[in-house]
Amino acid sequence: MGAELSGGAAAPLKPTLDGARIFRFWFPLAITWSIMAVEIPFLSALITRLAEPTENLAAFGLALSISMILECPVVALLPTAVRLARDDRTFARLHRFALFLLIGALLGMLVFTLSPALPWLAEHLIGVTPDLARRVQICLLTLVPFPVAIGYRRLFQGVLIRRGFTRRVALGTLVRLVTMAAPALFCFVFLPTLPGAEMAGLSLTMGTSFEALATRLMVRQPLQALRAEPAVEALHWRPLIAFYYPLVLMSILASAVQPLVSMALGQSREPLASLAVFPVVLAFGFLFRGLAVSFQEVAIALLGERHEGYDGLRRFAGIMATVMVAALTLIAFTPLAHLTFEHVLGLSPPLAALAVPSFQITILYPSLTLWSVWQRALMVHARRTGPITVAVAVELLGTCLLLYATIHVLALVGTEAAAWSLVLGRLLGIAWVVPYTWRRPHPAVA
Repeated sequence: MGAELSGGAAAPLKPTLDGARIFRFWFPLAITWSIMAVEIPFLSALITRLAEPTENLAAFGLALSISMILECPVVALLPTAVRLARDDRTFARLHRFALFLLIGALLGMLVFTLSPALPWLAEHLIGVTPDLARRVQICLLTLVPFPVAIGYRRLFQGVLIRRGFTRRVALGTLVRLVTMAAPALFCFVFLPTLPGAEMAGLSLTMGTSFEALATRLMVRQPLQALRAEPAVEALHWRPLIAFYYPLVLMSILASAVQPLVSMALGQSREPLASLAVFPVVLAFGFLFRGLAVSFQEVAIALLGERHEGYDGLRRFAGIMATVMVAALTLIAFTPLAHLTFEHVLGLSPPLAALAVPSFQITILYPSLTLWSVWQRALMVHARRTGPITVAVAVELLGTCLLLYATIHVLALVGTEAAAWSLVLGRLLGIAWVVPYTWRRPHPAVA
C-alpha cells in the first residue's frame, strides 16, 4: 500500500499516521464521492426544466432505487478488494468471483425489468399510477448495464485504493461526470421531447460505463505491482464467501431503505409531490454523506494489520463530523436553503417549501453516516462482517416502524416523515454495533 507519487509510482506508507497523511489519502476519494453526489441533482435539475417534471422526477427516483437493489451483489466488491486483494493469488480469486457476480447481476436486472413483476410492484406495492409504472419500467431499461459497470469499476478501484493510487480513482470519476453530463446536455438541448427520466437513465449508464473502462486502463500498473507481492495467504472459496455474503446482505438491506421510503411516501400526505421532492433532498444531502462514505475504504486501507492507524483515523473522523454539522446547519437554517432548492436545483416554490423542512431534519444524517461507516470499516478490517448485516437489519426494521408511525399515526407530510424515520433508524443501527466497536479492536487474523 502506498501514496501515489507525481511520477506514478507508489511509495510505502510510514508507520505513523497523522491527519495530513490521512487527508492526502482521503481527499481524492472524497472528490470522487462528491462528483457522484452532483450527478443526481444535476440530472434532476434538467428533468425539472423539461416536460412533465413531477412525473419524470418520480419515475427516475423509483427506477434508480430499484436499480440500487439489483446492483447489491456487486457493490461489496470495493471493500472486499481493499481488504483481501493482497497478492496475485488473492486477486485472481477475487476476479473470478467478480465475473460470476457481474453475469448474475446483468441477467437479474434484465429479467426483472422485462417481467410483469415490475409494473405489479410499482402499482400494487408502491401505489403509483399505471402511467408512472410504465415510465419507471422504460427508465429502468436504460439502466440495465448500470450494475455491471458499477461492479467492474469497484473491483479495480479496490486495487487502486489498496495500492495507494487514490488520485486515479478520482480521475476515473471525473471521466464519469463528463461522459454523463455531455449526453444529458445534448438531449436537453437537441432532444427536448425525450422524457426526462429516460434522458437521465441513458446519461447515467453512459457515464458509469466510461468510468469502468477508464478505471481498467489505469489499474494496469498497480496490478503489476500487486503480482510482484509475495503470497501471504490462500484465499479459498469458503472463507471468501463467508466474508462476502454478509456484505451483500447488508447492501440489499441498506438499498431496500429507499424503495421502502418511496412506498411509504406513496401512502402519505401529498404523495406525488413527496415522491418528486424527497429524492432531490437525499441527493443534495449526499454531497455531504459522500464525504462520510468515502472514509470507509480509507479506514480499511490505513488501519494497519495491528491497528496502528486507529487513533489518527478516529480523530480525523471526529473533525470531519463537526465540520459537516456546522456546514449543514448554516445552509438549512438560513435563506441559503430556499436559494439552493429553488434556484440551484430548480424546484418550484411549492416543492421547495416541502423540501426545506425535511432537509433541516436531516442535518445530522451525514455525521451519523460517518459514525456508521467507521464502525463498518473496523468490522470489515477485522473480518467480522456478520454484525454489520444485523445492524443494517435493525436500522431497516426501525425505519419501517417509524415510517408507519409518522405517516399513519402522526399523519406527517411524507417528506418530513421520511426524514425523521431515516435519521432515527440510523441511530438504532449504530447502537447495535457499539458493543463490538467501543474499544480498540484486536488485530485481524489472516
